[in-house]
Amino acid sequence: MEKQKKSTVAIDFGTSNTFISRCPPDSLQSTPVLLESGYLGIETAVLFRPERRTMI
Repeated sequence: MEKQKKSTVAIDFGTSNTFISRCPPDSLQSTPVLLESGYLGIETAVLFRPERRTMI
């Protein structure tokens, strides 16, 4: 049985939006991941709290 090669997933937590893309192991071209809403990105919120973990 041949072992299946895995794709690489990249997540960009931007200032206002998060974008997700996938790159197959046999290609240098990435493909954006469409979310259920049909958009390429989603809004990003970063919560900084004194003496607590940062939440994204």
